Amino acid sequence: MRFFRNVLGTLLTEVLIVLFNLLIGVLTARLLGPTRRGVLTLVMTLPVTLVALTDLGISQANIYFIARQKRRAAPVAANGVYLALGIGLLVGLGLWLARGVALGTVLRSMPARYFGFVLVLAPVLLLYTYWMAILRAFRRFALFNLLRLLMPASLLGMMLLALLVFHGGIGWATAAYGAGIVVAAGLSLAVVGAFVRPDLRPDWGLMKESLLYGFKSYLQNLVGHLIYRLDIYLVAFFLTPPEIAFYGIATSVAEMVWYIPNSVGLVLFPKLSAAEESEVHQLTAEVCRHTLLVTALAGVAVLAAGVVGIPLLYGAEYAPAVRPLILLVPGTTMMTLYKVLARNFSSRNRQQVSILAATVGLVLNGVLDWFLIPRLGMVGAALGSTLAYSAAGLVLLWSFRRESGLGLGDALRLRRSDLIRYRELVQSVRARLAAVGGG
Repeated sequence: MRFFRNVLGTLLTEVLIVLFNLLIGVLTARLLGPTRRGVLTLVMTLPVTLVALTDLGISQANIYFIARQKRRAAPVAANGVYLALGIGLLVGLGLWLARGVALGTVLRSMPARYFGFVLVLAPVLLLYTYWMAILRAFRRFALFNLLRLLMPASLLGMMLLALLVFHGGIGWATAAYGAGIVVAAGLSLAVVGAFVRPDLRPDWGLMKESLLYGFKSYLQNLVGHLIYRLDIYLVAFFLTPPEIAFYGIATSVAEMVWYIPNSVGLVLFPKLSAAEESEVHQLTAEVCRHTLLVTALAGVAVLAAGVVGIPLLYGAEYAPAVRPLILLVPGTTMMTLYKVLARNFSSRNRQQVSILAATVGLVLNGVLDWFLIPRLGMVGAALGSTLAYSAAGLVLLWSFRRESGLGLGDALRLRRSDLIRYRELVQSVRARLAAVGGG
């Protein structure tokens, strides 16, 4: 029951994040217009990619070593500070020196002055990612979710000030994005620091172990991120800023269904890491079939809401985003398999299997996008992504069946006992609501 409560609390947090992000998206789309909104899409996507490039799997290692290896949190947090500063600054400097290549290809729609500004955010976001993972390792999900809400709330507040109060343009929006990240990350780090009380000196032995474990998680997360975002960069390479804006909106709406498997995964990984080997596969299969069902239902709702809501909320000029959305939703739903099952392999230090599945999807995505985008535009990017997501999920499902000894139905098909538990859960919720109402 505690697992269910943690998942439910995390999912409710994700719903609130969706609402905040929707407000940010509508606000920027209407006040900036398609061209400048396309530039802002790149500005807001690049820091996420930088974290994926530089994380080195340390956030996953933090959870693994605290939850399974029972290491103290203080040296884990201290190592995070040194790694975030060192890696962030080193990579930032390297990318700045190579900025001509980036700004001449996939980021050619981004003004050069914004590129350096975004690079400065990398160490802050890295440390935020490392330390927030510590709360997950201790299963402090109430505090974890509360701090996560600070980020979109801070971004929305800064965007409102920049665009509505000061009537700024794309430069103001970019500054607001950076300020929102710094404020939210700073407050979150202060809270986690008070909880952990990190050591002042790094633990070099633990750092070496974390890097060895984390490297496989890093490759898994990096390849996974590139599957999700390669299409954005190739759309930016082949198409125009307005089309970047349309496609960015389509992906943000389609990926709303991921808040369900993401919520489950955030809670599932530390639980699997602390579980006995004999329990890991059965729990994974049970969680997978429930999550896939709920995500599929959410996909239908997101698709219907997006077709109607995009022109209504963002404006009629953003109607071209609807066509890629229709093609993306089936793929984002299928990616649920990867998002849930990958936690099983990570908890057993078998990330290489997830890396293989993600690599299949990434290569397929790149080949299809390179061929389809020049011919079909945004529709080609959406089709390529959906096929790639499906391939990655199915490869990992096949690998899970092979290693666990369970059948495909265990991970895909609901059992009669599941339906009974659903009924009991509904009855329990009704009873609690009745009790509240009677009180």
